[in-house]
Amino acid sequence: MAKKKSAKKETIIPATGGLPSLPVEQGEWLGSGSTLLNLACSGHTGGAFYPGGIFHLPGDSDTGKTWICMSAFAEAAQNPAYDNHLLVYDNIEQGTLMDIRACFGQRAADRIQQPPRGTSQWLEDVYFSIDELLDAGQPFIYVLDSMDAADSQAAQERAAADKEARDAGKAPTGAYKTEKAVINSARLRTISQRLPANKSMMFVISQTRDNLAGGMFGPTKRYSGGKSLKYYTRLQMWFSSGKALHKTVRGKKHHIGITCKVRIAKNHVYGRRADVEFPILSHYGIDDTGSCIDWLAANSNTWKKRDLSIDAPDFDFSGTKAKLVSMIENDGRHKELHMVVSQVWSEINEALKQDRPSRYT
Repeated sequence: MAKKKSAKKETIIPATGGLPSLPVEQGEWLGSGSTLLNLACSGHTGGAFYPGGIFHLPGDSDTGKTWICMSAFAEAAQNPAYDNHLLVYDNIEQGTLMDIRACFGQRAADRIQQPPRGTSQWLEDVYFSIDELLDAGQPFIYVLDSMDAADSQAAQERAAADKEARDAGKAPTGAYKTEKAVINSARLRTISQRLPANKSMMFVISQTRDNLAGGMFGPTKRYSGGKSLKYYTRLQMWFSSGKALHKTVRGKKHHIGITCKVRIAKNHVYGRRADVEFPILSHYGIDDTGSCIDWLAANSNTWKKRDLSIDAPDFDFSGTKAKLVSMIENDGRHKELHMVVSQVWSEINEALKQDRPSRYT
């Protein structure tokens, strides 16, 4: 049983233009664990996701998709607005073996649970579990990991019927690779309509594969489950891997993490597309402070990166990145850092606007 924590308000630092016009209280915005991803998704530092939405995370293997969803659980466990939410993890892939307590905290570890019907075997089971949760009325955050591992029972039954037909010398009943798309198309529409009623949300992870039919100009990647996955989601975030991260110990390089690259391909929250990247360290998680420093060094007019040192005038600092990270984290100056990132993000967005009079009054 998790200990009752004292209520604290989430600090929201809006970008220029204010918060999106959604029926969401400021404290209800759910963070992703990355300030840059929060800004790319919602336009403010306080969160990326909001109650009532479906969020789709397609991407290659080992690119941070599950880590973002687990970070959302951790953020919910720290946010009083989500004290009554069930944190439901449908780990169909059975691929998450990290230490949940060490990486995401004891509060999240105590609250993460299986779906009502247990870990799903079929895609149909996923929607049956969600139906039961919605009927029960208690709000929840549901993570499906992943759509690819959730095979359709209808597809398996048709495959068995085709085998019997072939063995009997008869023509097969037809292709059986569209059942998952049909189920998603029918069920996601209903789910998307019901989630807002009790401020629940759903995350869907998808594995990508090469799109051999894309040709020279089509998309190079695709995912299974049909077009409804994009149609009914409020955010679609494509994940890919950047450079591997290493640390030299005793003269040898050792792998310590990845650079997670995220492209916001669909955004019904903030209304714009964006690309961000941030490190995910194997024994720590998302390096939010380090990613903010790197982003400011590359995008601010005043911060400068010179060889192995960084000039950060907002902190009256000049020295190595490691020392700047240590100062910010040990002195609890995260909010100051987020304010600087938000300001620079707003300045860039202002510069991107068309300097033309509005057509409408």
